[in-house]
Amino acid sequence: MRTRFGLLLPCLGAAVLTACSSSSNPDAGFDAGAPDGGFDAGFDGGLNPTCAPPGTACEPTFPCCDANDICDPSSGLCVPDAGVSGGTTGGSGFPSDGAQWVQEAVKGGTGIIGLTALSTPSPTVQVAAGTAPALGTLVSRSGDAGWSPVTGTPPASALLGVWADSSGDVFAAGAVDGGTALLVAGRLDGGLKAVGLDAGPPLSELQAVVGLGPNEAVAAGIPAANALHLLPDGGLALEPLPGGLTRVYRMVTGPNGFIYALADSSNAQISVILERDGGVWTEFPVLGAVNLSDIAAGSTGDVLAVGDDDNGNGLAFGFVDGGVDGGFTSYPTPALPPLTAICEPQEGELFVAAAAVGGNPPLILRDQGGVWQAETLPAGAETISAIASDPQGDLFAVGVQPCGGCAGYPLALRRVP
Repeated sequence: MRTRFGLLLPCLGAAVLTACSSSSNPDAGFDAGAPDGGFDAGFDGGLNPTCAPPGTACEPTFPCCDANDICDPSSGLCVPDAGVSGGTTGGSGFPSDGAQWVQEAVKGGTGIIGLTALSTPSPTVQVAAGTAPALGTLVSRSGDAGWSPVTGTPPASALLGVWADSSGDVFAAGAVDGGTALLVAGRLDGGLKAVGLDAGPPLSELQAVVGLGPNEAVAAGIPAANALHLLPDGGLALEPLPGGLTRVYRMVTGPNGFIYALADSSNAQISVILERDGGVWTEFPVLGAVNLSDIAAGSTGDVLAVGDDDNGNGLAFGFVDGGVDGGFTSYPTPALPPLTAICEPQEGELFVAAAAVGGNPPLILRDQGGVWQAETLPAGAETISAIASDPQGDLFAVGVQPCGGCAGYPLALRRVP
């Protein structure tokens, strides 16, 4: 039995860690299907890099593509010239807690235009899903060496959701060119493969996935009539979803085997929250017309979702169990822009990301018992798509940084208290 909502969402353990942004809203930050004009800037006739895009690894013989960047000797990354020694809390008006988020290199010549989802089940297993022109990809973190593409990722036009466990088992959700859904399964150290979906209904895109074990997962996307249950024997089972949904785009593992997901409703295009219990899905409406971006669930049974209303005001909701109060009710936040990501690494400590609006950069804010403080981000961040913590309490975030003349560059951040 779940208890009345409280700030008890520890992002610990493989299943619970996915609650801290294992999948991401693919609409946040960039258009995964935009024309590829400008995507190949810094590459020769194929996908071989001739210079380092912003935020990626550089060296004297591999210079930065952007004339306004320099190769920062301390981080080994291409960063804006004015941003090497500093960062920003975005003019948020919130006091700073002194913590900084430092940028980490995202290596490889895949032309990645953004990172959309993140899973960090252990200090040695940290993986993100990315999108690139005609090449969705997974990247994994190798300590201070940064992030590199996972060898053997099946061809994809986009990967939008990812789940991993501490042993290195991984699932990813996305699509291939031509509007065909893709589910990737396997291990980070080799053996990734595309799961055959021919036995299921036609799907144009999978946007969210969680694993139930090394060979078992649940995924959903567009259209949203059913969720797919990948069985341990490799078979597929269909799980009917509540009617009137247009897509499922965010999914997390909760306590007691429950799965929670975000979905768009055809009713005035508002977001709803779904709960899976034993293969049966239930819809929880959220009061008011809201657009939800992220959801987190913890071992206590409490659940949080964040997004914004139709006026662009950031909102958070908490789950209340049972009776006349059952459903999701408003969680108090200060006046904020739309919220794009959420994670709570321990009881009473909440992290949210707020969108860049009005010419201001995005924010990462920390809430401790109702005291909200801003944290310093490096210059050049555009969108924070996901935040996650590992069992040691280390926090990471991924997203997009702007690129003149193209859709974006990948952004990977690590929190330094």
